[in-house]
Amino acid sequence: MEKSFSVTLTELRKEKRLTQKEAAAKLGISQALLSHYEKGIRECSREFLIKAADFYGVSCDYLLGRTAERTGEIGIDVNKAVPGDSELSTETLERAVAAVKDMLDRSKDERLNLLFAVELYRFILMGINAGVLPEKWAASGLNPRLSQFLDISGSFMRSQAASLKIKSPALKKKSVPACVHTVARTADEWLRDCLAEILPEEK
Repeated sequence: MEKSFSVTLTELRKEKRLTQKEAAAKLGISQALLSHYEKGIRECSREFLIKAADFYGVSCDYLLGRTAERTGEIGIDVNKAVPGDSELSTETLERAVAAVKDMLDRSKDERLNLLFAVELYRFILMGINAGVLPEKWAASGLNPRLSQFLDISGSFMRSQAASLKIKSPALKKKSVPACVHTVARTADEWLRDCLAEILPEEK
């Protein structure tokens, strides 16, 4: 059964642990108007729909109850294989990221989204350091401590991830999307090749 826009809007706000007042301020509307949207008393504008979708990190179709998938292109289920998913490409990477993000959102733990954001930011900083991304992409500007941050952030990420104790029995039954399998397999093979001269062979 499809969920209504008002129900989905309310659930997304509660997942972020925001009050109506806080969410309304971030979305640029009054608390009274947001309350009307969440109760289904008033219909929202196209502009608000897009703004809410961007703010909560979901598609407009998900907000409207037209799809159960939170992210991804209209009509595309990232959990269903499409031609090209077996090869590493920009499209495969985008679909894999969307699939991972969708699973993180389902956990309803904002810390996972923060760790995901930090990991992406690390990649941005590495791109800046390598000269393939503009320096202005760094939130606080480039500084001499960039290399030091990149060195220690990996250990920090591992310690933060280890502190999370989120286990769901449903995960054992969850199939691996083809796009995620391709990214994991390709990355694993590349890492093994790169580390073959450093790590001892398994016996």
